[in-house]
Amino acid sequence: PSFFMSDIILPLDPDSNPEVWEKEQKKNAIQFPEYEFPFESFIGGWFIPHDVCDQLVDLYWKTTESDIHDGQIGKGRIDRSIKDSRDLSIHENSSNLGFHTYRNLLQKVTNKYLDRYTQAEPLGKIGFREGHNIQWYPKGGGYKDFHCERNFMDPVNLCRHLVYMTYLNDITGDGGETQFYFQKIDVKPQKGLTLIWPSDWTHTHRGNPAHDEEKMIITGWIHYAP
Repeated sequence: PSFFMSDIILPLDPDSNPEVWEKEQKKNAIQFPEYEFPFESFIGGWFIPHDVCDQLVDLYWKTTESDIHDGQIGKGRIDRSIKDSRDLSIHENSSNLGFHTYRNLLQKVTNKYLDRYTQAEPLGKIGFREGHNIQWYPKGGGYKDFHCERNFMDPVNLCRHLVYMTYLNDITGDGGETQFYFQKIDVKPQKGLTLIWPSDWTHTHRGNPAHDEEKMIITGWIHYAP
């Protein structure tokens, strides 16, 4: 079942562009290979196609520099000693085809998470309320401090239910892992790997810097719907 406020809707009419429509239909039929985590970690992982990651990377680099900003922590604070990144925020209603394809796949991955952890199923609907963030980390960059994703008094922040993150490239050398503090789990970036986990302090985490490679992700939150 889908728990999202809006159902998955393909952005194209089949008669307007049959070739692209066929590609979209194939993406909606993929099986999402699973990355195995211990069940008691409450972390889920599934892979999405590499070409979808490439479309998001392309979207980032073709965006005007004025739309990309320094990574923020907390309530808009910038501190590169803690988080060293350049971020692009994408509105939920963006018409970009690559993003739309990703969002559709993300809904399917989230539903897989909720099928696995049925107690996380909401009583009502869920959705995206803060947009989506493509983040580029330079060599040695990262969100270096341990943190969680629901951590201050704000009406939208408090509605965060789950966190998602997709690695947009591989890290083959030292570093780059997402490190979960209490679970004692380090996840090496693999292109297309999409993680889902709870937003609270139980899943305190950080990004371990990769000193010889750049890193790109798309990340955001899944919220309880109003």
